[in-house]
Amino acid sequence: DHQPIKVLQDWVASDRAAINLILKSNDMKLINDFCMDIHESIDGRLEYLLDYGLSKGYNTYAIEEVFDAQ
Repeated sequence: DHQPIKVLQDWVASDRAAINLILKSNDMKLINDFCMDIHESIDGRLEYLLDYGLSKGYNTYAIEEVFDAQ
């Protein structure tokens, strides 16, 4: 059952403009709060594989895979 993934996909699709504004705001507290909200909504329900990188001197993160929590 991938219901948590579907919920996140629907949320991103419905609020794409707001999400883009947050991510482009350069307000690190706002971006951090946004990321924490996402983490709290999937904690214990989904697990994910991250790819860490560096771009233009900034740490980057990409979600490579998403799994249902065991």
